[in-house]
Amino acid sequence: MQINFIESPTKDNRFYTDENLKKLVDLTLENFDNRLFEDILALISTDNLVIVDDLINQFKSENDNQFKDIYSELYGILKKIYKTKNKDNLRGSFLELIIFKILDKKYGIIKNRFDYGINGFIEINGKKSKKTIDVFSLCKLEGFVCECKIKSSGFENHDIENLNWIYICSNEILIPYIISLSSESFLNEKLSELYIDDFSNAFVNGQYIKIVSIDNFGDVFRGLS
Repeated sequence: MQINFIESPTKDNRFYTDENLKKLVDLTLENFDNRLFEDILALISTDNLVIVDDLINQFKSENDNQFKDIYSELYGILKKIYKTKNKDNLRGSFLELIIFKILDKKYGIIKNRFDYGINGFIEINGKKSKKTIDVFSLCKLEGFVCECKIKSSGFENHDIENLNWIYICSNEILIPYIISLSSESFLNEKLSELYIDDFSNAFVNGQYIKIVSIDNFGDVFRGLS
């Protein structure tokens, strides 16, 4: 079986190379195994800088100032990101980059020269997916594809159909994920709406897709094997 990643012609690499975004991703990865990791996910999940400020003050009080300097640095980075006209694109790029870098940290994707890509099409035996996926990696005979949105409201029926097509056509090699920084309840509610509105067949009902919300994000990625 031949599986290829084809980069989207509309991909804008400026977002992935933004200096403030790279600082935020690095800071997040440095704290992957402690409480601060979940705090950063909560901060980036909102598009309101006032709420970010309130959350940081809350986190500071809950942690007895253990991460006081880091929270101050975080606020400075987020303030710069949120003041740009492309803040939503940067927030979306954060989620894609953090997922890829966590996978790379765990499996050594770049070091071992595994196939990978961000924002592109999957081609299986010469047939290309109808829609792009956000993150892809293929480590030997085990693969990962995901569609990720900061908010669960961004998911649509074609996201479900696309991921299922990839899973089935790859002979279950590429495991599909839907990832959001919304709560589990909001994400499940949105997906339930999509399944109810789906009048095609079981092929596109999401039965194979693994669901990741802000509530289980850290646990899922720490537990991948």
